[in-house]
Amino acid sequence: MEARISALEAAIGRLSLQLESSQIALVYPEPIATPLARERGAILHHERFFSLLDAIEAFIKYSGAIAIGLFRMAGRDYDIYEEFKQPPSIGKWVETLHNIVTSLSPDNAISEALKSSLMKANGKLSPAGRFFIEEFTNIRNEQRGHAAALSDNAYEQLHLRHSSVVHDAFDTCAHLRYPLLCVESADVATDPISYDVRQLVGPAPLTRIERIHSSSKLRLGSVYVWDKADCLVDLSDLLVYKTCPTCNLAHTFFLEKIVGKSRHYHSYFGNHRFNL
Repeated sequence: MEARISALEAAIGRLSLQLESSQIALVYPEPIATPLARERGAILHHERFFSLLDAIEAFIKYSGAIAIGLFRMAGRDYDIYEEFKQPPSIGKWVETLHNIVTSLSPDNAISEALKSSLMKANGKLSPAGRFFIEEFTNIRNEQRGHAAALSDNAYEQLHLRHSSVVHDAFDTCAHLRYPLLCVESADVATDPISYDVRQLVGPAPLTRIERIHSSSKLRLGSVYVWDKADCLVDLSDLLVYKTCPTCNLAHTFFLEKIVGKSRHYHSYFGNHRFNL
């Protein structure tokens, strides 16, 4: 029942996005598009507000995962086991994102888009960067702690206060325009190798299959951000696309923590979790 309701909310939210939002909203990566669809489809104001907070958290973790992927592409070490001994707080995600983006050399389209989304050419934070990096953590910690203890009308005011700021910030973030892919199969007889990839764009479970060619060797089942040309950023274990054991639907999960050989994942699709 919960899974069907979540899927229905996502479908309604996608239709709302098509009718009411800018065109860029139709190509948001699935981890961000799914809570945004819930925001559009929600009836109660506290559901809208908390779905908006989920979308921002997903944005920070998604952008952080891209930043770490770019960091690794540059041959720099990132100790995933050390960083995920305990679930990183949203403040820790923000710190990691800020530190890597500050030191990032924009040597490909994706790194250039990520850096320009959050920072100006003079090294100062962009308006979107100021909101996500400097302001959001305090808003989240103050309001999330209430756990819908306020009246629904109070959450209407909170949603109205922040919604347009958040959506405008998303619209300015160029790295959200690059598709998120999951590699499903490969044909090694072609040159370059052809891959069937699932585009994880728009709310789950509304995805589609596409065939691409790449000179890079991609791993089956892995998730990448693609610049629609030659650059693919491997998000490795930080973001996975799996069939959920709770709802039996496939959607994305963020790495939450590592305990021994077990990796714990969390999704903003129904707040579901699983261990790998």
